[in-house]
Amino acid sequence: MVADKNTCVVCSRKLTSRQQSLQCSHCGKRAHCKCITWPEEELQLLVCGEIPFTCYLCEKQPLPTEDVAPADGVISAAPPRLSRDEESRAPQPGDLENRLCGLRELLLNALQGISLLTDEVNALRQENARLHKETIKNSNMQAAAITSLQDDVRALRLELGKRKPHYPPDPTAKQNTAVPASSTHALPSAGHPTPAHQRRDNSASESVSPAASLLPATTNWASSSQEHLGDTRRRVRDVAVGANNTSDNPSVPRRPLKKALFVSRLHPDTSAADITKLVNSVVTDYSAECTQLKSKYTSNASFHVSVNAKSIAVVNDATVWPLLCLFRPFRE
Repeated sequence: MVADKNTCVVCSRKLTSRQQSLQCSHCGKRAHCKCITWPEEELQLLVCGEIPFTCYLCEKQPLPTEDVAPADGVISAAPPRLSRDEESRAPQPGDLENRLCGLRELLLNALQGISLLTDEVNALRQENARLHKETIKNSNMQAAAITSLQDDVRALRLELGKRKPHYPPDPTAKQNTAVPASSTHALPSAGHPTPAHQRRDNSASESVSPAASLLPATTNWASSSQEHLGDTRRRVRDVAVGANNTSDNPSVPRRPLKKALFVSRLHPDTSAADITKLVNSVVTDYSAECTQLKSKYTSNASFHVSVNAKSIAVVNDATVWPLLCLFRPFRE
């Protein structure tokens, strides 16, 4: 079956405009690209026109100029003439030498680049080794410096401990004691020895700082120190002490403790007397005190209600107050 130009040479199917195909450079017949079993790279070259395509029919048929030789071995026909493509692909004299020279130049350039890279790699290795040695040396030096600093700090601490000032006992401290002369624990005379339990007390009195020698010899050390400092410190109020004995002079009893409640959202016509009457109706001791608070809003009224601390739980209840009003206890 002779293949048509609109039919694929390989699969004998019709060619369409959507299907990619190649045309033979000898016979002009076409074939599907998917039917050609060539590698992908060579097939792309065929599609781009870099390599001429030849179908398998043209590859099987002999050249038109080729004749069969006679039996005697003498060829009477002229030698076949090469096509233009074959002539262009035929090696010319001197092409092999030129290709070898080009290949030699490429090899020399590659070897030169490799030698340059080798030298650079060797230089980097030497630099890396030098930096590694320097890092180890610096770390050892830092460790030695830290050890030396620790030894110096330890020696300085010992020296400071030895140089700590020790104040000598003040001879005037015995004269400036707060013990009165009439006391039974007065200082003994030089002719009588000091008992063992009193020696401990005397040693404690001798350890008074030198600042105590600046104070005058008085019996009240607290008052003298306050006068010496010029009364610059803030005085603390003395604690009040209650009296238990009875007297003819009457005293004012303490007022009972009270707690307050804040009530708002009441009708603007509500008065303090109304709130007092309302609270006294639920409080048994009738101790309610109500004050109307001033406000810039005239749509509602607010009140301050104070009762005894025992009655605050009774007043702080939603059942006591009108509906939709708000109330809360004051924070002290």
